Amino acid sequence: MIEKSVQGYLPYERPTTWKLVFYAIQQVIVMFPATVTVALITGFHVSTTIFASGLATLC
Repeated sequence: MIEKSVQGYLPYERPTTWKLVFYAIQQVIVMFPATVTVALITGFHVSTTIFASGLATLC
């Protein structure tokens, strides 16, 4: 019988610090261009859009 290896984290587990840093950088790399692109397409100020995105994240 072949055992399958499943990688993931349960809600009470926490990844290592280096993995958390990697995931954070990955999130910024994915989020930033999308936010800037939408701001440029709609004609909004990029700085205002990024500020509003950060504010929405905190709320």
